[in-house]
Parts: sequence; C-alpha cells; structure tokens
Amino acid sequence: MVATGAVLTVVPLLDMLLTSLKGPGEFGKLPFRFLPQAFDLSNYRTALHQLNLPLLFRNSVVATVVITGSTLVTSALAGYALAKLRFPGRELVFRLVLSTMMFPAFLFFVPHFLILVHWPGTGGNDLLGRGGAGLTVSIAALVMPFLVSGFGIFRSS
Repeated sequence: MVATGAVLTVVPLLDMLLTSLKGPGEFGKLPFRFLPQAFDLSNYRTALHQLNLPLLFRNSVVATVVITGSTLVTSALAGYALAKLRFPGRELVFRLVLSTMMFPAFLFFVPHFLILVHWPGTGGNDLLGRGGAGLTVSIAALVMPFLVSGFGIFRSS
C-alpha cells in the first residue's frame, strides 16, 4: 500500500524532471516516451536568461523571514498576554482569536486583495485609495496578510 502511494507520488515528479530535459520538439509527441531522446539543458538556460532568479530568490527569502519573525513575535506576546495576564475583555479577545481559526484562509483572499489594492498613498493611489494598484505591486502584498496568525497565538497561550 505504501509502495503504491510512493510510486504514484514519485512517477509524476520524475516525468516532470525528465520532460524538462527534453528538446523543443519532443514534448507532447506521440507515442509518449518517458526518457528524452537526447538530454537538453536549453530549457534551464532559457529560464535563467528570461527570469530574474536572484531577485525572485531574494523576495522569497525576505518574505519568509519577515512572516516567520512577525508570527513568532506576535504569537509569543499575544499568547503570553492571553495565558498569564488577567485584563478586562480577555475572554472576548481569546474568543476572537479562536474565531479566526474557524474560517479557511481562502475565504479572505478577495478581501485581502481589495484592501491591498485600495491602500491609500501607494502604487499610484490617492489618499482615498483610488486610482492605482496600491500595495499589490510590492512585496508587502505578499507579507501583510500573514503577519499575525491565530493558530500561532492559540498554540502560544
């Protein structure tokens, strides 16, 4: 059973790797050949020349570091406050944190996008958030929706 699952997982990945090594005329040709006729690295050369991979890698690292750091800090602070401190409204705040975990993340994709598009004063927008792309043209759009996590707060408390 596990071997079948492993084969079903590995074979498509292997096919994808081998297809990337095929020449321009080999892909989609019938009859299907699993192995390329000649190993060709031109697809990788083309990708390196057409994409700015160092910039994409840097953006990924920056987004990962900022999201991870922010989640760690906010989750630890909020979790400590909710677990150890007694203050008015504590139960309400805790219930609000728990309620954020009830909704799937994809439910908020459109509202997040609309908020980021209409962010005032950025991306060509005026002070009322009209006329431009807002924050959607920056790395902030990738980072902002994930700065705080209800799951992290709940696990910390």
